[in-house]
Amino acid sequence: MKRIVSSLLVFIFSALMLSQGCSAQLYGKDVLIAYLDCIVSGDYSRAFDYLGSSCRVDVDEPPLASDASTTAPTDVPADSPALAQTETPYPLSSESSTRISRQEFIERHTSIFELLGIESISYTINNVQNGQYMCVIDYTMTYRSSFAGDLMYDFELIGKVENGVWRIEWSPSLIFPDMQWGDTVVRARLSARRGEITAGGCVFAQTVDAVSIMATPSKIVSQSAFAAQLGAALGISEEKILNALAKPYNDLSLIAQLYPDELTDELKEKLELIDGVSIDIGSYGTLRDYPYGETLAHLIGYVGSPSAEDVERLNEGRTSEDGLYTTDSVVGRSGIERRYEKELRGTDGYMIFIRTPELINRKTLYKKAAVDGVDIRLSIDIDLQLRLEEILGQVVFNTDEDYSAACVVVMNPKTGELRAAASYPSYDLNTFTRGISAEEYSALEHRKDSPLFNRLTMGLYPPGSTFKPFTAAGAIQTDTISADYVFNGKVVDDYWTPTEYGKWSWPPIKRAKVNYRESGMTMRNCMLHSDNIYFANAALMMGREKFFKFIESIGMDEAVPFDVPLAKPVILKNEEKYNLRLLADMGYGQGQLLVTPIQLAAMFSAFANGGSIPEPYIIEAFYQTDGTDYNAVYTRTPSIWRENVISSYAVSKIVPMLKDVVDVKYNGTGHDLKVNSCVVAGKTGSAEIGDSKSREIAWFIGFRTGVGAEDERLVLVMLEVPTKQQYKSLKFEIARQLLKMSE
Repeated sequence: MKRIVSSLLVFIFSALMLSQGCSAQLYGKDVLIAYLDCIVSGDYSRAFDYLGSSCRVDVDEPPLASDASTTAPTDVPADSPALAQTETPYPLSSESSTRISRQEFIERHTSIFELLGIESISYTINNVQNGQYMCVIDYTMTYRSSFAGDLMYDFELIGKVENGVWRIEWSPSLIFPDMQWGDTVVRARLSARRGEITAGGCVFAQTVDAVSIMATPSKIVSQSAFAAQLGAALGISEEKILNALAKPYNDLSLIAQLYPDELTDELKEKLELIDGVSIDIGSYGTLRDYPYGETLAHLIGYVGSPSAEDVERLNEGRTSEDGLYTTDSVVGRSGIERRYEKELRGTDGYMIFIRTPELINRKTLYKKAAVDGVDIRLSIDIDLQLRLEEILGQVVFNTDEDYSAACVVVMNPKTGELRAAASYPSYDLNTFTRGISAEEYSALEHRKDSPLFNRLTMGLYPPGSTFKPFTAAGAIQTDTISADYVFNGKVVDDYWTPTEYGKWSWPPIKRAKVNYRESGMTMRNCMLHSDNIYFANAALMMGREKFFKFIESIGMDEAVPFDVPLAKPVILKNEEKYNLRLLADMGYGQGQLLVTPIQLAAMFSAFANGGSIPEPYIIEAFYQTDGTDYNAVYTRTPSIWRENVISSYAVSKIVPMLKDVVDVKYNGTGHDLKVNSCVVAGKTGSAEIGDSKSREIAWFIGFRTGVGAEDERLVLVMLEVPTKQQYKSLKFEIARQLLKMSE
């Protein structure tokens, strides 16, 4: 009977050992290999069956989250305190636990291998020590990742006989040699640093490390007293501080972020006296800073939070690996910051690493470096730009009774590059990035001189008499009239009724009264005195078809390409019907003609550029850092937008007239310019604003002639001023300083 029972026990024990895939005396190596084969095949539940009792939990219970390995959101920086708040989906257990449940074992392997893009696994056995009660295998495991390539690690797998059955001594180091109990494997975003905007070696937009004011709740005796003291020092509400203290992570709360220049010595001293406060620089993000504040504000633009529509638009063509935009992102809201958002933003990277319970990176498993955004270099001459703003500050005024505003463009008429530009008054870009209240914004928005309005690119204005040279050019090259044509119509007390072209049911055309007018209504004399009658007649002689075809050829049919989008010019408003009066008015730059200052500057450049209109630009190059190298990845090549739109013959006839306009020897409308260091060809213009006629648009546009390539310069000045005599010379005061040659 004893023999039967013994034989039965041997049979049961042998069957049990076979069910585990091994024999205590014969199959230790086979058990370990069977475990490895389960890992290779992805049968993690079967692999768990081989684990010893000292490292496994056999009852159904939540997995030990302190040892869970999950994917952290890729839109959270690796050094952000918010990262770990979302990385662990399970309740925490003891971080010192050295046992694992079946569910956690399966999810641990699955999530880590998915995180690393593991497509296949293989192993190579290097050495086997196969004893009767203990077996040790040294092997090399290769994880083949879709993006990281082959990840190879050396392991030691130990099997022991436990209650007559072979079991494996398991720990997280069998996933990665450096991994320990309590560690997590996370993926964290490595944020690309936003590119800078520079000009002339000066930085106009830059990314700076944020100064983070942190609090350690465990060190705070009274949160209310703490909030009151810290709030007074930082100038923020106690409620905001208490809310931050209520949401700590790892005994750390982010209270506020400051710009480096906001952390004054006085503030730092106050903060250091408050128990529980710490100051960190650079660990928790960056901020956008504009060192020159108001300079070029309308063209550079500023950053802010995107709308849901912006997020959808910006994420087109991006992947999660590039770094997707969210409503918490910082994006360009206007100007170059908006237009070149994707170039400035760069491409985020990420890092997959083993992290300790103390949030320390134990081992980096894979790192895809971020590609920082490109730096944008502008064509602006910084000295000229600052001089321009200094002049505007001296000339342009704002009083309780009256105000003036300005728009100035300084351009190379041959290449189209902007050397200086201003929409004035301006505003400080830092106002928007550092925080502006609704009341402050409303006050800025409703100022009568409209500092937020970009007159350079969005302002559409009647060109006034600055358009007369174009009408003259069109009339000459369509053989409507010659440059020697003399108007002989009937002018009575400076008024002319153009009955020669059919029934005229509108008021007569008026020309300005001029003292010492040169006799004879020639093209030259009428350009000199800016006579409306002559150029109204030229347009009427051309007729609608020829006139419209010509002004469309010089660019009035579309917005000229520019680095910041320009408003499209207007020839006729949709609701306006064409008639002879409109055609006559267009001949001297009135009627329904509207154009932006930058486009008008580009168009007028044709007279300095042999009849071709250059494509204006302000972005000169893109630069990218590559290790220790700083390389130009794009360099602007000047180009022509509209070629030979004004014939060389017309240019040769009109430019001398434009020189006479500003020559002090003549009584031209621009004789007050008085630039003595070079010869200038230019034209003035004006257009009334509103029905009250109490304000006007005052223009001057001119360029240097007979100078070398390095001295090519065209200056456009547009002023919004009261219609009063004392303001007539302001445009010349500005243009004179910008056109004269350096002494």
